[in-house]
Amino acid sequence: MKTDKKIEYGSPIFKLENIDNCGNEIYIKREDLLPKYFGGNKARIAEAFVSDALAKGCNCVLAYGSASSNMCRVITMICKEKNIHCAVLSSVEDGEEYEDTINSRITKSTGYPFYTCQKSEVPETLEKIVTAFSSQGYNVYYIYDKKNIPTGVSVYCKVFDEIAAENIDFDYIFHASGTGITQAGLICGKALAPNDALCKSADIIGISVSRNEEKEKTILNDYITDFLTACGQGDKVASAASSIHFTDRYTLGGYGKYDSALLAKLAALMYSEGIGLDPIYSGKAFFGMIDYLKDNNISGKKILFINTGSAPLFFDKLPEINSI
Repeated sequence: MKTDKKIEYGSPIFKLENIDNCGNEIYIKREDLLPKYFGGNKARIAEAFVSDALAKGCNCVLAYGSASSNMCRVITMICKEKNIHCAVLSSVEDGEEYEDTINSRITKSTGYPFYTCQKSEVPETLEKIVTAFSSQGYNVYYIYDKKNIPTGVSVYCKVFDEIAAENIDFDYIFHASGTGITQAGLICGKALAPNDALCKSADIIGISVSRNEEKEKTILNDYITDFLTACGQGDKVASAASSIHFTDRYTLGGYGKYDSALLAKLAALMYSEGIGLDPIYSGKAFFGMIDYLKDNNISGKKILFINTGSAPLFFDKLPEINSI
């Protein structure tokens, strides 16, 4: 198995000029422009998971997500590149039919075992997959195992430092929040930053793409606690946990749901700023952020939106975006 060193890279930040900014300065961090695996936050996180799997002596990585999952796409691409065995479980909401996306087609193209099930069947199906591969001699690394989550959190802990190094003292940092790993990392990065660091007082706000606010805040609290405790920084847990800001007001009905109004806004953004955002993750969060600024009368602030990426999904939905 290859054990290539992890590639360190960053992504650019620039100011948006033609968006309804509610009287604020709005900047965007283009994680979608990261150089490998079609970019996005999962390019960073998945790379860390695979490196951790190798360090722990695992020879099979098990990924999980929906047909739209960026994580499944990137995990399989990295494993293919490094010649590591991999398997994917992809679920659909109970009672729904499975429909491929560009992400799932890329995932399947790697040739790794690909399983599907209903959402309610995920726990038992995961257990069956792990048991089957273990019986074949594989040491399976499941990316969302509780003991592996701090590895993912550590990635965006470092990205907070990357943001602070831009020499712009942002008042708010927004992003699409799904699993919570990115948001937990940013919050921990803020907690560990020196008191005089830029963005130390920034509110980090996760715009939910699916999860219930109460449930997600509990998950974020657990991620933050586990990571900071593992770092020997348990004294910072309480203050970090108190800075969790997460809202589920802009989900448009749940995961994968969007409406014609959002599609129209995405089309306008594409032509006014030259940026393509998908309606599942980043696009939903971006315009959720704009509504959040309006709903909370936020003006005169420096705002950063992290485009966590999902370029394949943008092109997946482009016919719908262009039809508006």
